[in-house]
Amino acid sequence: MRPIVVVSVLFAVLAAPAAHAADAPPVPAPAPVPPPPAPRTVDEVVVRADRYVVPFDANVSTPTRTSLADFVVPRATSTVSAEDILQQASRTTPQALDQEPGVFVQQTNLGGGSAIVRGLTGEQVLLLMDGIRLNNATTRSGPTQYLTLVDPYMLDRIEVLRGPGSVMYGSDALGGVINLIPRRREDLTCCLDLNALLAGNVGTATNGGTVAGRYEGSYRGFGFTGGVNGHHFDDLRVGDGGGRQDDTGYEGLGSDLRLEYAPAVGQRLALAYQYYEDRDVPRTDAIESGTNLAFEFEPQRRQLMYLDWRGERPGAFVEAWRLNVNVQRWDEGRYEVRSASPTRERRLYDRVDTWGVFGHVTLRPHCDHRVTAGFELYHDEVYSRRRDTNTTTGVVTAGQSRYPTGSTWMPLGIYVQDEWTPSPCWLIVPGLRYSRFDLHTAARPTTNPPVAEDDDVTDELTGSLAASYEFSPGWRAYGSVAQGFRAPNVDDTTVFDRAATGIEIPNADLEPEHVISYELGLKVDRCAWRAGLALWYSDFTDLIQRVQTNLIIDALPVSTRENVADAEMYGGEVWADVDLGRGWRAFGSASYARGTNLESDQPLNKVPPLNGLVGARWTRCDGRLWIEPFSRWSARQTRLSDADKADFRIGPDGTPGWMTANVRVGYQVDRHLELVAEAGNLLDERYKHHGSGVEDAGRYLTVAFEVQF
Repeated sequence: MRPIVVVSVLFAVLAAPAAHAADAPPVPAPAPVPPPPAPRTVDEVVVRADRYVVPFDANVSTPTRTSLADFVVPRATSTVSAEDILQQASRTTPQALDQEPGVFVQQTNLGGGSAIVRGLTGEQVLLLMDGIRLNNATTRSGPTQYLTLVDPYMLDRIEVLRGPGSVMYGSDALGGVINLIPRRREDLTCCLDLNALLAGNVGTATNGGTVAGRYEGSYRGFGFTGGVNGHHFDDLRVGDGGGRQDDTGYEGLGSDLRLEYAPAVGQRLALAYQYYEDRDVPRTDAIESGTNLAFEFEPQRRQLMYLDWRGERPGAFVEAWRLNVNVQRWDEGRYEVRSASPTRERRLYDRVDTWGVFGHVTLRPHCDHRVTAGFELYHDEVYSRRRDTNTTTGVVTAGQSRYPTGSTWMPLGIYVQDEWTPSPCWLIVPGLRYSRFDLHTAARPTTNPPVAEDDDVTDELTGSLAASYEFSPGWRAYGSVAQGFRAPNVDDTTVFDRAATGIEIPNADLEPEHVISYELGLKVDRCAWRAGLALWYSDFTDLIQRVQTNLIIDALPVSTRENVADAEMYGGEVWADVDLGRGWRAFGSASYARGTNLESDQPLNKVPPLNGLVGARWTRCDGRLWIEPFSRWSARQTRLSDADKADFRIGPDGTPGWMTANVRVGYQVDRHLELVAEAGNLLDERYKHHGSGVEDAGRYLTVAFEVQF
């Protein structure tokens, strides 16, 4: 058993008697004295909408599955609100995250967008929708496009937890957790109330945009909210006279509906459905590199339906609970014509069907303790096929699919966590989780190499310990030690597919990845300024990465995945938001990560360089008009692994540094209409985010709007 697990168990056992020994007699609620020590809750937080970088006055639920003020949480977190999405004129959900500390958004294509959190991405960062796992049995390594299959206009907020989150959420939460929280009808008490909203954006960078219509209403304990989304983007215009980048445009649509009922005071029962699809999405780097004459994702589709029951009883022994049952379907199709075989069209189709159930309960055994315990169970089943067409003869044949049809992956987890407040200044949070993973691989005897039927069971025990201390009013230090892990899934062990460096073949003999991450931080929440600092170090064992082999298939080099042994990564984030007076605020952030494979002494793959954001905002005294000049910047990245150098998106010379000049203007015309205009990349620089297959936009103008009815 690892040391952190032992420490967490002992801490949880010893915490209760230590707390009772130090407790003062409980104070009755009606007395005009401070309440028993507890973290600030949503009712105690004064909302100030002018905060920009890290709003400490926001409440977050992702780190602990309970509502806590961000200032109190002993972890590095940030929140992107629906208003932020509008005011940033975000084209996609990944773009809405690109200005968050510790997050760097890579784009293989315009229809993609992978959030790199503390140097990790893809299957090493866990994506949630309203607490439901979006990662599944075929979530890929490296950059992915899954975040783009979420309508940004359906979101109430996005919560980001930086650092391991495996105690509360299980596998894949190595670099962090991104929780996408949808809009919901808050007030169900009205006799009859109906509202509607029309929002969207249009820009010159793609000569396209998005239009979303939303509606909500309530009637005597019943409520609903929903919407539709349509988007179309032409090829991207790049900077410095580069014209339009070919093979970048795409289109899509989406819809969602949520029905709610309040069966009793403090309870909500909800039935929700989400659908989102992108069509004809080119993989730009595969075409520009010359390895493919054509490569399109068609379709990319996500469907989710869930039934959710949650409740709150503040002050009761059972303070809160939630039970969720969900089903999902992910569809991904590919159309390819490779340069080595120009008369053969390949059409691949993969589907993952998932059902899941999870629940948790929060108890108040003592005024200084809030205990959350829960479970989750998911089951993924994979269907995969391939059809090849000889364009000369018209003959259609069955080809080697990416995955063996019938393969399944079933993660199970149970966890417990205590939020202990031994004094008004302290919050101490130990946690423990047991996880089990059943991986069934269907046989593929005709492949090269062949894949035999296999069943593998993995068990994990994971612990964490975090604490924060307010040593002076508005000044809080925190520290944490957290384990994370990622169990190999169907994509790891069975994939036979095109990779960025050639062809990837299966490897069934993989072990789970593990990390122990240590973090120290500081949060400042003063009247005129707010700031934060996080320093972290992560120690990885059995890290899974692609390794080149000596094989050649279709004139392309062959790689496979292996546990490359030990690695380390360290870095930091700093951010600040300062009130300068006379309506002006200044804000900025910077993030850095550095990773090394300790056995080969090579850098880890696709780690972003030093990057950040700096800007200012002036707001008119009535709050209706604001102007925001800002700059997004990145240093050069030349610290590359061999895989990076062989990747067309990066190359042997790495990625040059860049800095953009931009300005946004927002105006609240009346209580119904808000307008935002962004003039971006004013100097028309030609640049791209590190690891991206598509360049960033040249000089552009984007107009976003929101009309409420």
